Amino acid sequence: MKSSKKDFFTTVEIFNKVAGVWLEPETSAKWKRTLHIVYNSFLFLYGMFFFICEALVISYILQELKLLVTHIAMITNHMVSILEFTILITNQTKMAELKRMLQDESLSYDDCPSSEGLIKRSKSFYERISIVSYFVYWMVGTSAHMSALKVLNADVPGKYFEQNSTCYDFVPHLFLIPFDTETKRRCKNALIGMDFGLWIFAGYIATHDTTLYSFVSCIKAKLEILSEATRTIRDRTKVRMGLPRDLELMRDADIPDFEMEMYFEIRRSNQILAILIRVKHIGAAFMSWIGSVAAEGSNSVC
Repeated sequence: MKSSKKDFFTTVEIFNKVAGVWLEPETSAKWKRTLHIVYNSFLFLYGMFFFICEALVISYILQELKLLVTHIAMITNHMVSILEFTILITNQTKMAELKRMLQDESLSYDDCPSSEGLIKRSKSFYERISIVSYFVYWMVGTSAHMSALKVLNADVPGKYFEQNSTCYDFVPHLFLIPFDTETKRRCKNALIGMDFGLWIFAGYIATHDTTLYSFVSCIKAKLEILSEATRTIRDRTKVRMGLPRDLELMRDADIPDFEMEMYFEIRRSNQILAILIRVKHIGAAFMSWIGSVAAEGSNSVC
């Protein structure tokens, strides 16, 4: 049980690092923290440069309404991904605190027989969702690149474009190419640059979605465990005190120690429920108040 709880968020954290949305904690080695900052900054700056190139091309397609609408929709999507990156990267400390709170020993019920299974199943399910999400998001740009490359090789057999065609005729997503593309090789480089920019934005969106889902999955598992713990509260208390499970009591006060133990169990369950209720609506405003929730939750657990 202990290992499964401690590594519940490991998979999503690995993807966060690959997508460039991760800051090492203060306790990590300085070189490791610096490496992630440099990597994150490189991806973000490249993404912003690509976004500017996308915006600059608008002035060239103002007369083509259908193309303009599609392009603006894509730019809007990329603006959302930049916002999601900003939300995630500026709330790393708050997310770490929430993870710590959700995996705190005070929220666990080791004497519930199915608690370990619930955590493992929930973790396994969100991991599959995460892998599929990143694969689908990243494959959108990759598939567009491969399709454009196939058409380019078929329509331009030589080294240079024909008289009435340019690289822009083969680029599936418009952006102002910042270098000369008179040759087919340079056009292929432009496709690689486009693919990398789309990959960055797709990674930001996938990171936001899967991080949210990992929290929701963990909270759901904790609520299911709490539900089972509440149903079995009397039996677990009897076992812990060495009493027969089939013991019938008209009043818990007949055994003062049992009554006191029941009181502490009920009180603890109520405290845990209060914490989980505060964070179960995390999707409503994913990161805006998550830090205050985590802080309140930590202070509520005895």
